Amino acid sequence: MPLAPKRYCAYPGCSVLVEQGRCAPHAVARAHTRPNRDVRKWYYQLPWLQLRRQVLADACFTCAACGTIQADLAVDHIVKHEGDPEVFLNRANLQALCFQCHSKKTASGA
Repeated sequence: MPLAPKRYCAYPGCSVLVEQGRCAPHAVARAHTRPNRDVRKWYYQLPWLQLRRQVLADACFTCAACGTIQADLAVDHIVKHEGDPEVFLNRANLQALCFQCHSKKTASGA
């Protein structure tokens, strides 16, 4: 299968060709300026990684919204955690969603 053509980095004026999004330096720079940077670190810590694995196994890798079965699902917070660690790690507040359903939910602001 042919690869999609590369395009310019999404950062204005950058001439680096990438498969999607931003080049590595601009992606890192953007991540460092996000207002929720400290909370984003929680997604790389062991308690979250273990809980994520549990949610996916409990869901049998099935999207809670559309029923799609696939290996690469997102684990979604049903109610936004707003930086509260108890809500962030609350198993009852988590569901497995395919990336399409997760994107739709995120875009709707739910």
